[in-house]
Amino acid sequence: KAIQDKFATWEEEADFNFYAISTDFERNYESFVSTVEKQQWPWEAYNDVNREFRNIMPGELNGLPQTFVLDANGEIVYHKRKWRPGDEDKMFDVVKKL
Repeated sequence: KAIQDKFATWEEEADFNFYAISTDFERNYESFVSTVEKQQWPWEAYNDVNREFRNIMPGELNGLPQTFVLDANGEIVYHKRKWRPGDEDKMFDVVKKL
């Protein structure tokens, strides 16, 4: 919700791609799709039903949710475990500097 409230403004301020990737179990896929549709997320959302994303990310995604910002070369320039109010602003400050 914190990101959704700011997303349109962010798109005006910076050129970036934003993705939500769920690594939840396949049995929860329908719930994920329902959430994305109900909340009308304005960004791309994927569900990693095979749970492969964890194999390429640091720490095997231990401790969710996690936020990553990658630069144009695909290098991780920001990584945050868990979520606290205001983290969305810290994340976007990194995005604007790229």
